[in-house]
Amino acid sequence: MLIPHVWPKLMAGPSAVAANAMVRRGIEPALIAAYLVIITEVLGAICITLGFLTRLVAALLVIEFLVIVKVHSAAGWIAGAQGAEFPFIWLIVFVFILLRGGPYSVDRKLGWEI
Repeated sequence: MLIPHVWPKLMAGPSAVAANAMVRRGIEPALIAAYLVIITEVLGAICITLGFLTRLVAALLVIEFLVIVKVHSAAGWIAGAQGAEFPFIWLIVFVFILLRGGPYSVDRKLGWEI
């Protein structure tokens, strides 16, 4: 589900994401933040799906989604109003992955799990 979340950002490009969403919400430097968000989410989705560097990627996504929840909380809780509800659910998922790891992950098969 993270791929459909990040796909529109990837297709629009970091410049559009920065110009639209980041600047409007007061996140500066917006272009650098947009690149970081898009790269983290695309690579994060791939790595978590494969179970590669699972906990490390989950930790990065927890940090990212803490910021996203804070930014979205200005609009309230309700997801339909661009509130914090949907990003908070993602945050909980990534915290769980961070704590639990991936029982069927490539990391575990290779003996790399932290």
